[in-house]
Amino acid sequence: MKKNLKKTSVGLASLGLVTVIALSGGLQVSANENPTQNNVAKNQDSARLYAEAYKKITASEALADKDVKAAIDRVYAQFPKTKSYAITSANVIDNFVSNFSRYNITFREKDSKRSITFGINVKTGEIITPEKKEV
Repeated sequence: MKKNLKKTSVGLASLGLVTVIALSGGLQVSANENPTQNNVAKNQDSARLYAEAYKKITASEALADKDVKAAIDRVYAQFPKTKSYAITSANVIDNFVSNFSRYNITFREKDSKRSITFGINVKTGEIITPEKKEV
């Protein structure tokens, strides 16, 4: 009787353990398959936030900002060779975590693949060279 009871207890314990593992795995899978409205809203908000944080603009739009124009003139003064380069791209980056906004302006040498990108702090007009990092 003792051996029979022991085998039954071990069998039931094993069956219970297998059932718990199977159910927990099934619940986890179904939770991932059916996202809640909260999760969907959060994912959409983060995608929208990223889209608003990085905005590609034309060079003429960047040059319309007088602070950017003044900063580009300072780039030309510091790096005279860039006067012969064309401004090939410009974008605005808003970092809400570090609380800064900056323009990234890319100068490309005509008929070449060489280019250099400068950042311009939107608030201060400070030039952020490739070696210098935003704090």
